[in-house]
Amino acid sequence: MKHNRAPIIVVLIIALILAGITRSWANRLRGNDLSAASGSSLSGMNSFGLGLLLGGLRGPLVMFLWSTSESQKSTDNLDDFDTKVEWIRLLQPEFDSVHIFQIWNKAYNISVKMTSVSNKYTTIIDALDYADRQDKGRPNNISLITAKAGVYFDKLGGSSEKWYYRDRVRKETAYRDVANAPNRTGRRLELDSLVDAKFQIRPQYLQPGNIRLQDPKDPSMNYDGSELQHLQRWAPYPYGLSPYALAYAYYKRAQVLERVGNQVHPQLSDLVVDSRPALSLKFWSEDEWERGRRAEIEALALKMPPAAVERTEIELVSMRVPLSGAIVKPSAAERAIYSYDLSVRLCDDAEAEYQTHLRKHTQNTLTYQNHRDALQAQKHLLAGDRDYLRAMLLPADQRTALLASAKASYEQALIYNRILIVRYLISDPMFVRIAPAGVSKDNLLDHPQALEGLATQAAQAISAGGEAGGYAEDFEEYNRYVTRARNRLSSIANP
Repeated sequence: MKHNRAPIIVVLIIALILAGITRSWANRLRGNDLSAASGSSLSGMNSFGLGLLLGGLRGPLVMFLWSTSESQKSTDNLDDFDTKVEWIRLLQPEFDSVHIFQIWNKAYNISVKMTSVSNKYTTIIDALDYADRQDKGRPNNISLITAKAGVYFDKLGGSSEKWYYRDRVRKETAYRDVANAPNRTGRRLELDSLVDAKFQIRPQYLQPGNIRLQDPKDPSMNYDGSELQHLQRWAPYPYGLSPYALAYAYYKRAQVLERVGNQVHPQLSDLVVDSRPALSLKFWSEDEWERGRRAEIEALALKMPPAAVERTEIELVSMRVPLSGAIVKPSAAERAIYSYDLSVRLCDDAEAEYQTHLRKHTQNTLTYQNHRDALQAQKHLLAGDRDYLRAMLLPADQRTALLASAKASYEQALIYNRILIVRYLISDPMFVRIAPAGVSKDNLLDHPQALEGLATQAAQAISAGGEAGGYAEDFEEYNRYVTRARNRLSSIANP
């Protein structure tokens, strides 16, 4: 028996030595990845440490955590729900579908269970923080970046509580002094300030990462690994950032990772991923449009509409203000001018993004033709509004150049909005019946006089119902823009 014990003793000694070496190695890995797990309920233990600790029990524990967390969600028992989700993240760090689901789960399923809109908002921030923690361990991952972009685009930008969310995102991402801010512990309750004292993107969000991507044929397809690289071009940001701006920053990164980095999203097609930067810029431009309208109404001391009223419903509030009208709040007028000018720039950049997308995915040409035409109409209308408001801030004898520019822009806005009415609200058979010889939906720009007559006939046909009657709501929107442009042209002609 003594002879048989010797090999066992040797094996035990070797096992103890190997256990010590393995423990030291695990501690080093834990130190390298501590930031990715900071704030977790497992005292900062990361995926490597958990894997070594649990061994073969890792799978059963994950199954238990999934079933109990989903059961708690269905019964609205969320006491330790976040803890279990964090354990799942640490135990399954390599599964993209897990993290896509949990980001969506927190931003949508859990946030809607909160009674107040402020608590909904902080729950959405928690979903973004989940994505950040995972991103630290697996940077430049198309799945995580796209999921984060989707939260900004769909939830913070487009949900039923969007007015509250958009306003908070703007205020919190704007400049504020963070040098003496207390260290944050526990759950984050607001977004970080992303803009410095000069209204530029803070340097830490422009710090290049460990990846470089560039398409030599397309300069827009570049990537240096920094978080907000693609937002630099529109700085300064004196009033903070739109959720759609942040959505664009992440969607653009995902597009480059897909095109140049050859990454594949596990759930979305490359066509969908590739289209999102253009859509983000379009929605961002419309967000600035609405902010400009509200700031203009405030500047002129007109009756301010409720925050939850859609932009199209406030389009005509300030259209009849003459050039001699008084600007009561110049600071609000400056905000409006900023938003109008940024929206004009975004219209051009969105068009460039659509062209980039359609060069690769030509099957979407007809799908997005309406978007591109609407961007042209929007650009000219807001360029006119920007210059009109600038002229109002000047003495009468210094307005000539600005009013000439505004007049030209409003005239173009009339043309493009009439194109929207004729091209998209009149059926092809009806167009053939009423259009003059040689005029088609593709060459309307070459026939401005015929276009005006066709728009008038379209209005009559829509009012009468029949085959064009189903477009009454769309016509009402486009006609508001036509009405605004015509009223402003009248004010310029008769100051």
